[in-house]
Amino acid sequence: MTRYAEIAELLRARLRAGELAVGTRLPGVRRLAHQHGVSVSTVVAALQRLEDEGWLEARPRSGFYVRARRSAGAVLPRSAPPPAPAAVTSQGITMEIVRASGRPGVLQLGTAVPEASFLPLNAVQRALGAAARRHRRDALAYAFPPGVAALRAVVAERLAEGGCRPDPDEVLVTSGTQEATQLALRVLTKPGDVVAVESPTYYGLLQVIESLGLEALEIPTDPRRGIDLQAFARALDRWPIRALALVPHCSNPTGYVMAEEDRRALVELCAAREVPVIEDDVYADLAVEADGSGLRPRALRAVDAEQVFLCGSASKTVAPGLRIGWLVAPARYRERLEYLKYAGSLSASPLAQHALAELLGNRGIARHLRRVRDRYAELTGRGRELLLAALPEGTVVSDPAGGFVLWAQLPPDVDAIALYRTAAEAGIVVAPGPIFSASGRYENCLRINVAIDREAELERAIVRLGVLAERTRAGALRGAGIAPARR
Repeated sequence: MTRYAEIAELLRARLRAGELAVGTRLPGVRRLAHQHGVSVSTVVAALQRLEDEGWLEARPRSGFYVRARRSAGAVLPRSAPPPAPAAVTSQGITMEIVRASGRPGVLQLGTAVPEASFLPLNAVQRALGAAARRHRRDALAYAFPPGVAALRAVVAERLAEGGCRPDPDEVLVTSGTQEATQLALRVLTKPGDVVAVESPTYYGLLQVIESLGLEALEIPTDPRRGIDLQAFARALDRWPIRALALVPHCSNPTGYVMAEEDRRALVELCAAREVPVIEDDVYADLAVEADGSGLRPRALRAVDAEQVFLCGSASKTVAPGLRIGWLVAPARYRERLEYLKYAGSLSASPLAQHALAELLGNRGIARHLRRVRDRYAELTGRGRELLLAALPEGTVVSDPAGGFVLWAQLPPDVDAIALYRTAAEAGIVVAPGPIFSASGRYENCLRINVAIDREAELERAIVRLGVLAERTRAGALRGAGIAPARR
């Protein structure tokens, strides 16, 4: 990071924390230069960057002042999915997106994977080397379920920050959150059963549901609070729901963090109706409580350990390629889950397990998480402004409480699938809305990953996406015999 960028980051952190009230005049550039031991031009560059981001405004002959953050437009509406269970039918495009991630010259905004610069790569390499040296005999052997004891102990300790206090023996190591979710559904359901999900929801969950021959019941969801508890209660009255699966913290794709009172009410409702909850906890380390405490949100499992299956991993924070996750389940299911893990894949990589135990047990991980949380907040804020400026009039963009993805709802006459294909031809891959719905809803929505460290390239891609969206829209209007209006 350049010196001016460091100073901008320090000031940005104070502004984000509310230490400098709206309208406050910042100290003069010479005073700031003296405080930070840099040149006046370096300070001016930092202040101009914050002005460009909307934090400050420059007043002639007066200086820089804290400005009110610009309103980011309208709020996404509560979703209104079909009221009946359905087979998953909209997942054909997902493998196209995955395959595109390996093509040279493609800017991958369609997968929820942070770029390498947001990951502690040096620490990961050191941990892998140390694991290979210290565990020479074990590192290349099988680590049969439940997995490496050192990792299970570290995971149990970290989950205590979210209000859970599992014993290490309760932690089953898996090959990522996806396998953990699949194992949970395998012990809870049989083909043809109904699983309730948020709407929109993570397409990987829909793929698991499809692969197991299950049906998904989409529940209306508020993009700021989460699943509609009243709508879910009515669904429980009407349908034989075997499980509820959701992402309550930095939900994928809308980014909400469920409020504490809603978490408790949801788990208590499920307990009263004897419906197990599968909690995807993979983004929780990228969220903080809305009360300003700076704490990791309490897990759903903290409400009722015998009702909730907690699935997690370090794929969004440390290293996706390690493919290490975990599942903490009610006691009555553990023996069956260990057998299914063994029968399905024998063992997650023991080398990766030992390395991740070292990484997650290191105090440096807390500093890393604070850094990327702040960086993602900056990128999602800036990305939101860019999307609202570039995409067609009437676009609404999510305001996530954490994580690094944005959900954009474009005008109804923009076909997200058509836009996805056009953008892919131009070297920009986004995730179209229909893959986040069992029934193929959200035909005019996109999910966009902004964990891209090349800001200028990301900005150019968003501007280009806006041009392509306008062309897609114009083509749809002409096909309907309507002349597109000029913006």
